[in-house]
Amino acid sequence: MTVLGDIAGALNSYLDDEVTVSIVDVDPPGNQVDINDVVLFQVRIENGGHINMSGVTLHVHGLNGVDVSTSSAGPWSDTAILSGLSIAGGSSKDTNNLYFKAPPSQRAAGTQLVSSHIYAWFGDWNHMFDNHTNGSETPAGVYTDQVHDN
Repeated sequence: MTVLGDIAGALNSYLDDEVTVSIVDVDPPGNQVDINDVVLFQVRIENGGHINMSGVTLHVHGLNGVDVSTSSAGPWSDTAILSGLSIAGGSSKDTNNLYFKAPPSQRAAGTQLVSSHIYAWFGDWNHMFDNHTNGSETPAGVYTDQVHDN
């Protein structure tokens, strides 16, 4: 395989290998919500790799009768789309507040209510060439002198 083939393969699996998407800061906290409750949450995108991600489009889906919105007042839909996010290599970013409205009927414990995934993104290599502080320990300059006893 060529170097470009290796790079193409790494880019194709970048989201699986280097990126984690999780739902965080759920308010109210806990593992139970009431029927029709409006719940605040954020989505965290952790980019553990060396590629800066820009133009990230995130899809957030309500599951099992849940609707989602970017506002606590709605409008409500089964999908919310956020676009234009940027996450530098080796960093993470939380979205602005998002909201879900619990379904109008009871669901069993452990029911999936919200999911999110990255739908599209652009990458650049700048992080690989920018400001690396874990380089050589060899000093760039050395001061030399004699130390003696007065």
